[in-house]
Amino acid sequence: MIVLNKPAGMVTHPAPGHPNGTLANALAYHCADADIFTQASTDARPGLVHRLDKGTTGVIVATKTLRAQARLTDAFRNRQ
Repeated sequence: MIVLNKPAGMVTHPAPGHPNGTLANALAYHCADADIFTQASTDARPGLVHRLDKGTTGVIVATKTLRAQARLTDAFRNRQ
């Protein structure tokens, strides 16, 4: 698990108009050897468990494996 303090102004994951310079891009660069980034995926936000809007500063959780991402995403969804 990776816990980060996302600054306001940073886009969380690639989207139309913001293909680069996102938190997801930074994670993919710094954690390139992690399972979640080396496995074939079409997910634009690998590892991210939730997101924060561009203008929001705050803690964001990411993972290095698909299993951890699925479990934490479910926990967030179910407010556990």
